[in-house]
Amino acid sequence: MNINKLLWGCFLPVLFVIPVAGQHPKQVAAVQFYLDSVRQACGFPAVRATVMAGNQAPFTVVSGYANLENKTPLKANDLLLSGSTPKLFYATLTLLLAEEGRLNLDDKLSRYLGAQSWFLRLPNATDITLRQLLNHTAGVPEYYELGDCIKRLREEPDKNWSLEELIAYVLDQAPLNKAGEKFGYADTHYLLLGMALEKVLGHSVHPEIKRRILKPLGMRRTIPSQSRRIKGLVCGYSMPNSPFGFSGATIRDGLFVINPQVEQMGGGYVSTTEDWVRFIYGLMNGRILSPKSLEAMKTGVAAPITAADDQYGLGMQIRLSPKGTGFGHGGWFPGYLTEVEYFPEAGIAIAIQFNTDDFKQLKGHPRKYTLALLKRLTDQ
Repeated sequence: MNINKLLWGCFLPVLFVIPVAGQHPKQVAAVQFYLDSVRQACGFPAVRATVMAGNQAPFTVVSGYANLENKTPLKANDLLLSGSTPKLFYATLTLLLAEEGRLNLDDKLSRYLGAQSWFLRLPNATDITLRQLLNHTAGVPEYYELGDCIKRLREEPDKNWSLEELIAYVLDQAPLNKAGEKFGYADTHYLLLGMALEKVLGHSVHPEIKRRILKPLGMRRTIPSQSRRIKGLVCGYSMPNSPFGFSGATIRDGLFVINPQVEQMGGGYVSTTEDWVRFIYGLMNGRILSPKSLEAMKTGVAAPITAADDQYGLGMQIRLSPKGTGFGHGGWFPGYLTEVEYFPEAGIAIAIQFNTDDFKQLKGHPRKYTLALLKRLTDQ
């Protein structure tokens, strides 16, 4: 899902560095000082960042609390919800299947889902292509913003949602735009993409993502978020006036306040910053996709999400920085924020996670912290 003073006396810093042989001590110190400083200044619960530069092993820095009530420190291997960031997984899987000739990016969605009884009630049904789903130009509205979806999420927290139930919210709705005309972000695009992928595969996408992406890149702490009780998931803190109608702690009596399974292929994974850095560094350095597929992924359309000059490729945000173009994705789920990005000109991958989604408390968009870390790392 997606949503767009240094007070040293506030409280004592809680910061942990996971040391790795071969890393630059000045880089570690710079990240350590910065994260601890901004956490104290802003007062958010916790932040965790992992950096991978050149051929060095990644290092992780953690500052703050996994649980504010009992002051449990956040650890490097604790799980946080990743929001929309796993759209990168579904896009990568789509491109792998295209490389194998099992689908074409410009195939019409009707080739895969046209036999469904509801298909023609879908906005832009007969015009949508897989590429348009990948780059959010298909013009389908956001399912959870319609009807009683959010109300039911709160009132039926144990409900397991089928893809068809979620897609039903957009049936007979007006399209956001003509298919392919312009960018309009919606998780619904990736739910439809996921249904098409499962039609091609004949089974769930998750085993394929594990086999083709997670295992080859050594991502051992990345798992689907398919229930209210997820072992190792730390408490998040949802912002006041959240679109989902609740605020504060997201885990109560060991259970998430809604069922995160509802996110489906809009995101749908818990992970760590180390795993995310391993992914984006490996992806962007040719460990998963062919050069042709990676180039297609990096080819974007205008998508002013965090800045006017942003672009969106195939499951990938393309954003400018003072150190060149960055490639990655951000993610929001109630109580959690994730940013992962690779900067080819600097040869640096950065992933950062917060166990809050309170933009006011963060004093801006979480990407600003990525850019601040990038500056400190490249100024060394």
